[in-house]
Amino acid sequence: MNRYVPITLCALLALPAAAQDVTDADRAAIDERIETLGDAATEWDIEGMTEVVPPEVFVYQAEQVGLEPDALKTMMAEALEGVAATVQIESFDMDLDAATEGATSTGRPYLLIPTETVMDIEGAGRVRAETHTLALEANDDWWLVRIDELPQVQALRAVYPDFAGVEFPGGTMEALE
Repeated sequence: MNRYVPITLCALLALPAAAQDVTDADRAAIDERIETLGDAATEWDIEGMTEVVPPEVFVYQAEQVGLEPDALKTMMAEALEGVAATVQIESFDMDLDAATEGATSTGRPYLLIPTETVMDIEGAGRVRAETHTLALEANDDWWLVRIDELPQVQALRAVYPDFAGVEFPGGTMEALE
């Protein structure tokens, strides 16, 4: 046996897995998640909002604040009640057709989906936030993660280290007339 064969085999095994294309079926699954999130966001429904997040990410976030996931949901729901009293979401749009495809170092496919939210904030007026939402495949399903705030990105990378080298676009917020 050639002594270089094991070295070559090891080198090939160390290469990242080939990225898989995002299929039409994947896009349909992502679109369902987007619809769930859109409905939940406009209704301030914490159950719907957390339903689209990978369970492992939500569990990680709960552990970081020393709570069980259900207790964290309760705390978040209470906080949202206060926000909902002063903020009205006029529109929420995720443009799946304009999404950018990518793959992590392990070949995990993902999409960066342009996301726009228009809100009417009591005392501040109308505001438009333009961000991106990450759609990622995990456990044979597609999930959505907000990536516009550092704690969310840190949780994502803690649970899925293959996102460590992925750069995420920043967001903007502007006042509207």
